[in-house]
Order: sequence, then structure tokens, then C-alpha cells
Amino acid sequence: MKSSHAKNNYGLILQKLTEDLCILETTGILVVSNGSRKQFFGSVACVIADNLGSHEFVGFRKWFSNGSYADFVMAHYSDLQNI
Repeated sequence: MKSSHAKNNYGLILQKLTEDLCILETTGILVVSNGSRKQFFGSVACVIADNLGSHEFVGFRKWFSNGSYADFVMAHYSDLQNI
């Protein structure tokens, strides 16, 4: 249920973002400054995200585990249960 809700929210956001990017790529934006007019165009070159965010975005598994709490924590889950 939560996954479906997240996908719907992404869809709403991405729809508007996609529309805006299409305008930026095809029409561009006009900037007027001190009587000078310049047309600027743009696009997305890359998207940067952490594992959890990018996996949720495309619908992949959102749980990562190699038996440790984090890459920099050397103790395993079972070790920390005994502390």
C-alpha cells in the first residue's frame, strides 16, 4: 500500500517535471536584462540519488543488508544482540 502511494506521488511530481523539462528543452526561457534578451535551453544530464531513494523511485527492493548495520560498522546484527 505504501509503495503504491509513493509511486502515485512520484507520478504527479514527475508529470509536472517532465512538462517543464520539455518546455526548457524546446522553447527555453527568455531572460531580459538591461535591455539585452537571451534565450536559454536546458536538459537533465544526470540524476543523483542514494540507494534507498533511487530504488524506491524505480520500484526495486528497498532493503539492503550484508549482515552489518552499515558499511562502517564492523559488528553484525547477531553480535549486537548480545550487548
